[in-house]
Formats: sequence, C-alpha cells, structure tokens
Amino acid sequence: MMNEFKLKKCDRIWSTDEIKYLVDNWNEKTPREIADRLNRSLVAVHSKYKRIMRFTNGKIRWGKLVSGTEVRKRLEKEGRKFNPDEELFACPICEKLYRTMTTLKRHFVNVHYINRTCPLCNAKYNKLILHFARQGYDTKNAEIIDLEHLILFGLSMRKYTTTSDKFRKMVLDLTYDFCSIWGNGGRYGGDKNDGFGN
Repeated sequence: MMNEFKLKKCDRIWSTDEIKYLVDNWNEKTPREIADRLNRSLVAVHSKYKRIMRFTNGKIRWGKLVSGTEVRKRLEKEGRKFNPDEELFACPICEKLYRTMTTLKRHFVNVHYINRTCPLCNAKYNKLILHFARQGYDTKNAEIIDLEHLILFGLSMRKYTTTSDKFRKMVLDLTYDFCSIWGNGGRYGGDKNDGFGN
C-alpha cells in the first residue's frame, strides 16, 4: 500500500507559475484545493512548500526584475520601433539595452554586482554569486526555487564558475531568454526529460 502512495507522487518539474500559485494561495486555500488545481499530489504540494520556505526563509519576492519583453513593450508604447531581425538584451535591473549578451553580462558585473548587494534581497554578501545560486536552485532536488535569483546567477556566471554543463546550459538559456527583448520572459523550454524543464 505504501508503494502505491509513493507512485502517486508527481515527478514533474514545478513551473514558476505553479510555485507562485502555491505560495500566493497557501494561506487562503487548503492544501487539497491547491493540489487539485495544480494536478499534484498532496505530498508533493506540502514538500514543495516546505522546501521553498526553508530555502527562502519565508521571504519570497515576485517581480522585482524586468524581462526584456516587458522593456520592449514599454518602449514600443513610447513610440520606439524595433527590427525583428535585431537581437537586443535588456538589463533586468536598470532596463538599459545592449546588442550582445556578453556586453549585458559585463554591464551587470561592473555596475550591479560590484557592490556585492543583492538587488532582490538588499543584503550584502561576500560571495554574491553563491547567494544567487543557492536562492535560485535546489541542487538536492534539482528544482528551480526562485527564477529571479537564477537569472542574476546567469548574468554573474563566468567561464571559470564551477557548474555541471547541463546546469550551466539551463541557466544560460533561461538568462538569455529572460533578457532578450524577443524572449518569453524566462520560461525554460528545454527538453522535458532533462531534469530542468518546466
């Protein structure tokens, strides 16, 4: 009987929208209602919520970073025109546009990373890149916890940063997609079986 219960546990990767729904509705709805709405098992909902609270210390912030598509839409409303063939990348903090991801990463490191203060938490860290990685990704369960911290990790990651190739590719793809003015806001569209896709 216990094995049947374990098999019911959903092994799909949690999307950012599902995590947001879980956290935003935890106090208003019962865990059973949340599990039914997300098509997850009750055990999966409880364990995910506990892990999120443990890793974020109960302080989850949504929407502090601005995606490249949001910047493009705002500038289009102000009358600026963009060539669909031209790839531009927006800084998720100050919204400046850059022609390449390399120049955006250089800008991020030289302007926003230099003071060692997390733009999301407003706390100082000696090793800010570790803070981004730990807040953004749960290595034990191979799950994205906070997409915004993971995006900042991608912007601060260098060639010598020690990570697995699969994790590095996933983070760089998310960062590229989030910062691109033609991206889809950081919703990872990788292979569903690679352990990182939503």
